Amino acid sequence: MQNAHVYGPNEFFSNNWVYEGLVAFGSGGTVVPSLAKSWEVTPNDIGGDNYTFQLREGVTFHDGAEWNCAVAKLNFDHILAGPLAEVKHGWYGVGEKTEDWSCADDMTFVLRTNLKHESYLNELALIRPTRMMSPNAFVGGADADPLESNSCHLDWGTVDGTDVQETVKCAGIQSIAGTGPFKYVSKTEADGATTSVVFEGNGFYWGGAPDIERLEIVRYATDEEVKEALLDGTLDVVWGAGVLSDSDIVEIRDDPLLSEKIQVAQGDAVQNAMVILNTGNPPFDDIDVRKTVIHAINKGKLLEKELPLSQMVDNIFPRGAPYCDVDLTPRWSHDLEKAVLLSCGGTAGNYAVGARSAEGGGENSNALALGLGMGIPLALAAVAALYLYSKNESLAKELEGAKRS
Repeated sequence: MQNAHVYGPNEFFSNNWVYEGLVAFGSGGTVVPSLAKSWEVTPNDIGGDNYTFQLREGVTFHDGAEWNCAVAKLNFDHILAGPLAEVKHGWYGVGEKTEDWSCADDMTFVLRTNLKHESYLNELALIRPTRMMSPNAFVGGADADPLESNSCHLDWGTVDGTDVQETVKCAGIQSIAGTGPFKYVSKTEADGATTSVVFEGNGFYWGGAPDIERLEIVRYATDEEVKEALLDGTLDVVWGAGVLSDSDIVEIRDDPLLSEKIQVAQGDAVQNAMVILNTGNPPFDDIDVRKTVIHAINKGKLLEKELPLSQMVDNIFPRGAPYCDVDLTPRWSHDLEKAVLLSCGGTAGNYAVGARSAEGGGENSNALALGLGMGIPLALAAVAALYLYSKNESLAKELEGAKRS
């Protein structure tokens, strides 16, 4: 069941339709009002800050329950109950640095932190776990005991703490009701898997009723089935990365007949895809090996062939994310000559000079392949690198000198 206080199995996009938090992310990653219409941050006497939220009046949940400070407190009572703050939500500042919470009046909610935390409001805007559920969704309603009948997922069972002596018993939730622009209606299952989920537009949404009256999310087994349904008109919208391959999207976009029926649009990046090198284990605990692999991969050509709708990036997070619109240097360009010199402390380069006359290859015969292709199919790159090094030994010496300086 779609539970705003846990991390699975519900989807981010549908959580965002149904549930809202005190604040939300606006354009450019700025924090904007949501269920709180305004807030004030003031220092407190325990080393942190008091976040005082003026709650939005006239908001109702999908089941008709009223939104007020008592409901905000009930949600936080369950989200951060006992050991949950540490065991389940200690990965971020709200779980770790929230000291307590209270109601100053019926529409004023106060969160108190025990340390300064610049990203506190940003974290409150995340899709999970601080989204607000109707009091009727709790097992036990508005009087639900956070320790004995917590809203946490049934799969979590009983949660014990290390620093906190209390124990939390998870009871889950008994209904799905938020304040968001869409209401959950029903789902269909087959063979233990969800095949479709239906949502309705919330005609009483405080931000204005959505233009879409009914949404049905349908599960397809393969991207080929998605493409077929889109082309035959049984599917209206395909949304999100990875649902269709880049080649299929390009085909539809560039086909004169298909593009008349189907519009293709691409928004700003919200997530970057990365290949991560594990620096904790050999051989990638050696920085020269890491540089070798990075310089040996032609990312531009790889994207051009396999992911034509993607762009090469230098940052871990998209530039539109908070604090991420910065230039990171150095940029690791594609450079096979440099990759050869860096491989195995330069010994692969020395081996390359005599490689063509060596029959067995000697102990260095695998060294370059390791430096260039550990976990990545770069055998051809290794061959090209051997050739390039032998072709331009003067450049090799110049680069080696630069590396040591």
